[in-house]
Amino acid sequence: MSDLNSVKQWRAPDALTIYEVQEIGAHWIDESQWLCSWQFDLAATAEIDSCGVQLLLYLQRCLKEHDQQLWLYNVQDDVLAALKLMGLEKVLRFEGAGHE
Repeated sequence: MSDLNSVKQWRAPDALTIYEVQEIGAHWIDESQWLCSWQFDLAATAEIDSCGVQLLLYLQRCLKEHDQQLWLYNVQDDVLAALKLMGLEKVLRFEGAGHE
């Protein structure tokens, strides 16, 4: 497992849709990104589609394979509702008020 010294943070863009994921995905091809846990700040993210969800699930799986974790925090209500509608509160880790 990772410790707090090996956790990196990333601020997600305004949307995690097919258009943003195409650009963002290239960053995650580098396996060195998977050697620490990540906290994704979704405060600015107001829109997510199936491609955005697939990216989150892919990253979570890759990190888990390297004994690391992915946490989502500051998730806006609409995005959280969409993720919960798909049952992803059972799969993804959320932090922050209202996400219990």
